[in-house]
Amino acid sequence: TRPWRAMMIDRRLKKVYVNKEELSSLNYAFFPLHTEPEVALCLYSKTFLNQIEAIRLVSHNLPVGMKLIVKDHPCSLGKSTFGYYRKILDIPNVMLAHHDIQSKELLLNAQMVVSIAGSIGFEGMILNKPVIALGGVTYSFLPRTMMRHVTNPASLGDEVKDLLENYKCDDKALTCYVAAVMKECVPVDFYSRLLARENAYNFNELGDAGKQKKERSVHMQILAQYLAWKIKK
Repeated sequence: TRPWRAMMIDRRLKKVYVNKEELSSLNYAFFPLHTEPEVALCLYSKTFLNQIEAIRLVSHNLPVGMKLIVKDHPCSLGKSTFGYYRKILDIPNVMLAHHDIQSKELLLNAQMVVSIAGSIGFEGMILNKPVIALGGVTYSFLPRTMMRHVTNPASLGDEVKDLLENYKCDDKALTCYVAAVMKECVPVDFYSRLLARENAYNFNELGDAGKQKKERSVHMQILAQYLAWKIKK
């Protein structure tokens, strides 16, 4: 992050931020931004690589009277210029949440969650919220009564309308999905530690090359054991 830039942008946007106290009185969909660059955008969501245009598309396809609240990614504070946020706020019907508001608070009060990719969409389903996923997500096969995976921008409006009108939570499907993940997955940090990405964001070991190397070796061993188990199985 760039603390000075983040502080100056915070000052300039202070009067337009949505505050936590306002959330319960607003009719809105929640749109979380990704940090850039990110594999979720660059590899799995190329159609929606431009997040500002994705926000514009979503805003134009929400029901009349529903706002779109956008929240920046915590790792992006200070990376983007003031002009970036100004372009977002210039889109009709769009509001910007203060970065101190927890995503869970935005999810709890939202009527719908629209995410390009990432885990926020799944968190929304856990909290019984209709979810639209624009990019590639691992949970895109879950029932259409709960979420929609929209790959064609032209169909977004119809999908939003239909999902809001016919939403129904399927607790059994969610339980089965979580159980399958716990049974079949392996706990490794693939993109940051295992691939040894330069300047990877790591709260605990940032800047300690020795610990990073040791962690990478541990995660490599875990993955090797997992692949051997899968092949044998």
